[in-house]
This record gives sequence, structure tokens and C-alpha cells, in this order.
Amino acid sequence: MGSFYTNFTVKHGDVQDIALVLGRANRTAILTPSRNGYVVIYDQGCEVQDPEEMELVGALLSKALRTPVIGVMNHDDGVLFTWLFDNGVVLDSYNSCPAYFGEDDTEEPTGGDAKLLCDAFSPQSDFAEVEGILREAEGYVFASERHQALVDALGLSGAAVHTGYRYIEQDEGPDEFDPSELIRVG
Repeated sequence: MGSFYTNFTVKHGDVQDIALVLGRANRTAILTPSRNGYVVIYDQGCEVQDPEEMELVGALLSKALRTPVIGVMNHDDGVLFTWLFDNGVVLDSYNSCPAYFGEDDTEEPTGGDAKLLCDAFSPQSDFAEVEGILREAEGYVFASERHQALVDALGLSGAAVHTGYRYIEQDEGPDEFDPSELIRVG
């Protein structure tokens, strides 16, 4: 059995602002402290791996905080989905393996705009490297490997990889933070 996790990375340094937004929306979540201006959010409701729920939370965060947000869903370590939000709108969505659920016979990844991702999170990143990570159809055995490569290329927090709300509840949180540093909402 592969890993299943969801989370959001927010380009916003004030964790209390984020906690307030989530609290007002009656969300139950766990937040990392800010590192290099990024906070990772693990929303309990998104753990059901419903794309509509991911879009609801991502849009909420990006609109309320007026900042870019990337949502990530790793399904069984076989497929990586990402959404890029800004001002409450989905600017881009990505599916690393459209054929995974048998709905599409395309093996090539769909969506994923490397320029938008770089512009939103890391303008100094190597656009060609990000594009290669998104487009490589068979270069990653596990979706979490692709996610790690994307996080590294964009300079995001490694706390987003291999970690979701359920894992933290099972004491399998991100290695870079002590459990006592994590902020709980709801």
C-alpha cells in the first residue's frame, strides 16, 4: 500500500493569520511554523482525497490570505495531483497519471504550468527543471518522489512531502518540526 496524503503550502509568514482563516471557516487542521516564508497546512477534511474539497480549501486560503497556495494530493503513491490557487481561483491543476483511474488512456501528465508555479513561488527557480519534473511520465517510481523533486526545485518546505493530517495524528509528522511546534486549529 502506497502513501495517501493531502496538504497545502502557503506563501505567507504569519501562522496566526492562517489559523484565524481556518478557524472562521470551521476547519480542523494542523499547521507548521513558518519556514522561509512558507507554512504547510494539513486539513483533516481533505484527507478523504476529494478534489472538490481540495479546491474549496485552496480557494478559501488564497482568497482570504491574498497569496498563492499550492494544494497537493498524493493518491496511493501512484498519482500526484496539484492545484495552484491565487485570489480564490484555481489557476492551474496537474495530474501526473491521468490513466491511473481508468478514466483516460493518456499516460502523459496533464496540466501543470511550470511558469505559473515558478512565478508564484520561486521566480529564481529553473523553469526547465520544474517543467521536466512535471512532464516526465515514467521517471518517478512513486508520486512522492515527484513531489519531493518539485518541492526542492521550487524551494518549498519539505514538510509537505510524505505528510498529511492522518499521518501527524499517528505521530508520523514532518521530521523538520518537533510535534510540539505544530499548531492545531479546530
